[in-house]
Amino acid sequence: MKEQTLWMEKAMNDTKACWKSYISSRVELALERISRNPEYIELCEQQDKSQETVDSLLEKLGGENALTVRRYYEMETMRQSFEIDEAYMQGMMDAIQFLGGLGVFQVKEWMK
Repeated sequence: MKEQTLWMEKAMNDTKACWKSYISSRVELALERISRNPEYIELCEQQDKSQETVDSLLEKLGGENALTVRRYYEMETMRQSFEIDEAYMQGMMDAIQFLGGLGVFQVKEWMK
């Protein structure tokens, strides 16, 4: 019984790892595609230009306060990454349900 439980846990962990890898590859592809979008390019350029100003402000803020602000924005980025991954997963599940509703996934008689 314990072996079966361990096997199932390993299978679940392996499945999660595969999904995470798959989602990461799809996000990378989307980022590569968006990198050709003129509006996205403009936004990145504006952000790059404001980086010096932000760095100067953080330097004036100094020490622990500057570190707190930097940590906040790092956590914001991490949170957005989780949200993107979850939105992608939800989109995959919705697409599968939609295709199932259309009868795309049909079980053959011999499988019953």
